[in-house]
Amino acid sequence: MINEVKSFVNENNIALSPFKVQPAQIAEIIQLIDDNIISSSGAKSIFKFYTEGNTKSAIAVAEALNLVQSSDTDELSSWIEQVLAKYPDKVKEYQNGKKGNINLFMVK
Repeated sequence: MINEVKSFVNENNIALSPFKVQPAQIAEIIQLIDDNIISSSGAKSIFKFYTEGNTKSAIAVAEALNLVQSSDTDELSSWIEQVLAKYPDKVKEYQNGKKGNINLFMVK
């Protein structure tokens, strides 16, 4: 997060004193990362949200932007099964050596 703060301050040529993002907001983002609720790229999105003057809690922003990560293996397995079932032809192509379509199955 420190890199995000420094970049924002430098790019916008502002001092830290009138900085829109409050220390408590940054702490909340860091806590979400530490708790494996969001990724570092998700944290950047929440930080950007705050730099625009928004005041929702970090978890509310994460939920609104669909940034909450899941570590529930049953839930993840269910999602994988759904994707594989939705694209059986692409799964078959991959199994037959067409490795280029692996990106279809990746979440970004």
